[in-house]
Amino acid sequence: PKDKGGFLVVHAPSQALLQPRPFPEKSPDYFPFKPCKLSFRSTKSYPTNWYELEGELFDFEGDEELHAILEDEVEGGTIHKLLGHPNLIQGDIFLESQLVSNGLFCGDSTGYNDPKRKELEPGAGDWVLLLQIDSDDNADMMWGDVGRVYFTSRKEDLERHNFDAIWSVV
Repeated sequence: PKDKGGFLVVHAPSQALLQPRPFPEKSPDYFPFKPCKLSFRSTKSYPTNWYELEGELFDFEGDEELHAILEDEVEGGTIHKLLGHPNLIQGDIFLESQLVSNGLFCGDSTGYNDPKRKELEPGAGDWVLLLQIDSDDNADMMWGDVGRVYFTSRKEDLERHNFDAIWSVV
């Protein structure tokens, strides 16, 4: 909870509003990433726990195309993503976003063991992925030990373009 405001998502509906910003003063807490060209493509996205959903939502038996897509997601290397299902490495980012945005510390097991968790947990389903930024050698970005940074939003806030309510999970 104390990290609220330690990141910023800027929504620029027009490229005309985008301007280069100077890099912050030299500090041991800041370091620049190498610029990289971005390109977008539309692709299918499946929950990381797809194997738990077999028989409920998907019929995986004999679906070679689906298996190829899911295998590519797991073994595809660097995966940056805008919207869709996150490619989770550790834990449930939606539960963490729900708990932390409601004041529970999740840097250790404290928030997960808090009695308020049971009351707040159903709200984890209100969260969606806005952006996933993977560790990327091309940009000299390393999040922990080859981790990812996720930006999450409540569905309602995303629909309203309320980017002040975004949460970041590393």
